[in-house]
Amino acid sequence: NWQADIGTTPLGFNKTDISAGIRFKQPLGDRYSVDLGLSRRPVRDSVLSFAGARDDRSGVAWGGVSASGGRAGLTWDNGQTGIYGFGALHRLAGTYVESNTRMEAGAGVYQHFVREADRRLTAGVALTALTYDKNLRYFTFGHGGYFSPQEFVSVSLPVEWQERFGRLRYHLKGSIGVQYIREDAAPFFPSSAARQSAAAQ
Repeated sequence: NWQADIGTTPLGFNKTDISAGIRFKQPLGDRYSVDLGLSRRPVRDSVLSFAGARDDRSGVAWGGVSASGGRAGLTWDNGQTGIYGFGALHRLAGTYVESNTRMEAGAGVYQHFVREADRRLTAGVALTALTYDKNLRYFTFGHGGYFSPQEFVSVSLPVEWQERFGRLRYHLKGSIGVQYIREDAAPFFPSSAARQSAAAQ
């Protein structure tokens, strides 16, 4: 029921950081299960957010963003139909990058159309909502270079197929859906008032 890991982002990056997590999954009776986790993970949206960057002219280095926080989920499954919901809260921080907060929530329903020993087909509907405190998706000093909208809503139709032939097993997943995204305007240099003032002039 427990899973844990610890390591680092790749050595040799401009910024190296710890990556770790712990997860607990537990059935609650025959139909319910709970999924809890705490983690610190690198944000791999761009070179800046994952590895960090350096400005050769000024010698300033920034970036290397990690998200630290927790996630909780609850699932009900009667063997044919399932319903789930989850919520997550993370703080994002990096070297000379403005700190940020991410909140996420989601829910969905799915149907097991095929559920045999060697093959499974599952499809359903999923809803995900996401919000960040600040828009830090640009690449100037103080930004993190990662997707951080103030409003993000996604409705999708996921499909999952698994099959096994002896020692060979394959797993296909895909979805189609629609998204709504809103981003706030952002300063060039969110962590440096002096640089921002010079840029504005």
